Amino acid sequence: MSVPKPLPATPAKVPLDKRADFGKILGVSFLYTAIAGMLNGVAVYELATPVGYTSGPCVNAGRFLATGDAVAKKIIGICTLFYAGGIMAGLGGQACDGDHIFEG
Repeated sequence: MSVPKPLPATPAKVPLDKRADFGKILGVSFLYTAIAGMLNGVAVYELATPVGYTSGPCVNAGRFLATGDAVAKKIIGICTLFYAGGIMAGLGGQACDGDHIFEG
């Protein structure tokens, strides 16, 4: 009977804010956020509706509330579900680790 070989030690995970390329990650995130914001701004101006899948419902809810449209209740419900999903993911701990892809 052979003895199983021990597994090699896995390197310790470095937290995202301690990584050497953290500034580069923040820079790319800022660039993507700025581009998405400009795109939504142009879309609202030119097409009268946002194109973002997360900011779109919030912008539309504000527009519909301002005009008194009945669709606002449905869109506020969608926004509430987005927030509830985020809260559940935050409370889920290791089961919903969004940083896992950056730390590993």
